[in-house]
Amino acid sequence: MFFLIIPIACIVLIEFYIRFFQFNIARHDKKMRLIRSLELAFFSPFLTIGMLRAKGENVDENFWLVIMLTTVFIGLLVRNYLDYKKDS
Repeated sequence: MFFLIIPIACIVLIEFYIRFFQFNIARHDKKMRLIRSLELAFFSPFLTIGMLRAKGENVDENFWLVIMLTTVFIGLLVRNYLDYKKDS
């Protein structure tokens, strides 16, 4: 459960901090998309491991699932970064 609770708490705390203390970032939709995709790309391996352990499955057998989901979220990060750079 550690791998599931800690990343979710970090994502919620980062969202809370940006929304209430960094108003200039929170107003721009492209910046928030970039930050959210960065959060997911960073925390996706931990979330995937946490979900697999919560189901009671072996993480070693599903190693490629962790790599595949992390690659997908890194791809979303690159796409959002290119969209952000194109508009600014």
